[in-house]
This record gives sequence, C-alpha cells and structure tokens, in this order.
Amino acid sequence: MNDNIKDTAAQVLAFVQSNKSATAWQIKTALRIKSSLLYLSLGVLVGEGKIKLEENGTDYTVATL
Repeated sequence: MNDNIKDTAAQVLAFVQSNKSATAWQIKTALRIKSSLLYLSLGVLVGEGKIKLEENGTDYTVATL
C-alpha cells in the first residue's frame, strides 16, 4: 500500500479519536487533503476495523470503534 495513504490514514484516525467523531468534510478541511486520498484512507481504516462510517445526507459521519 502506498505510504501516503498509510500516513493519511494515521492522521485521519488521530483526528477522529481526538474529536470522538467527525464528518468527512470536517476531516478533509482540517487536514487539507484531497477527497480521493481521504476516501482511500477511510476505506483502509474501515477495512482494518478501526472506524465506522454512517451516511449523513451527502456526507459521512466517521467514528472510532
């Protein structure tokens, strides 16, 4: 897996853990990352069982497990 995706996934996980939950948009703007990299990172974290995603209109709420 690309190191950039791994690094971003770690940043996303740290952000969500510190905030208990966040929307994908909040994560994207806070970390200043491209949408494609954000969603790849979220996919990795879901696959590893570290976060859960819940659809919220046109956005997703991200929370730790």
